[in-house]
Amino acid sequence: MHTTERASAIFRCYLLASLAVATMVGLIFMLHALRNVLLMLAFSSFLAYFLAWPINILARRMPRPAATRVVFYTFFLVLLGAIPTVGAILYYQTVEFIQALPGYLEQLPSQYDLANNMLNGLQEKYAPGQEAQGLDAYLTQLAQQMQSSGPDLINKALGATQTFLSGASTVLAGFLIVPIIALYLLLDAARFRSTFIRLFNPRVHNDVERALDAINKSLGGYIYSRVIMASIIGVVMAIVMVSLGVPYWLLLAVGLLIGEFIPVVGGLL
Repeated sequence: MHTTERASAIFRCYLLASLAVATMVGLIFMLHALRNVLLMLAFSSFLAYFLAWPINILARRMPRPAATRVVFYTFFLVLLGAIPTVGAILYYQTVEFIQALPGYLEQLPSQYDLANNMLNGLQEKYAPGQEAQGLDAYLTQLAQQMQSSGPDLINKALGATQTFLSGASTVLAGFLIVPIIALYLLLDAARFRSTFIRLFNPRVHNDVERALDAINKSLGGYIYSRVIMASIIGVVMAIVMVSLGVPYWLLLAVGLLIGEFIPVVGGLL
């Protein structure tokens, strides 16, 4: 009897483990299948959260639905007007940068004693008996590789652009769907909040509301601080690089702007 109960318990454990693994696999598969939908929802939520701040300010002087529409339509029109110009400049600067990169690598200064000593030390430690190569040799090899693979990189960039353009309908659909979802979230934010609070026991409604306020304040402060800092750095550096005649200024400024969203190392990268 004891052996039968033990076998039954082991069987139940295996069954539960199998169900857990199957559920996890199914969840991963579902997330993978819905990745585009989830990505659009994430972008929509971020856009709605970002536009909520100017809407709240404008709502002090007019009804909130009207403030929502004014802010949303203004942002959408500015974005719609900026994307073609900025996208074209970014594309041409990226292609030109890939073409010019081997030449830039050849022009890098070779007076890096610290780097040379470090490379020589690593070679002596991990590859004893081999002739040491300094930083100049590595840069020369890298420049030669870039020269040989430069046309291939350009062809890949052109191919990626063609693929992007061939899927323009999908991109356009996402470009239209994301703002619509964001607008819906903004207009019905209060109803979503009250519906979520009603899911809990009435005795804890006040606690849930305070928790939502705290989360909203902390998350909003982080998002707005990163966006404002990244925007200031990107715009200021773009102006400085244009005034100094730095090529690929927009490409570098966009890289700086995106890098600011990466904690700690973003700016350095």
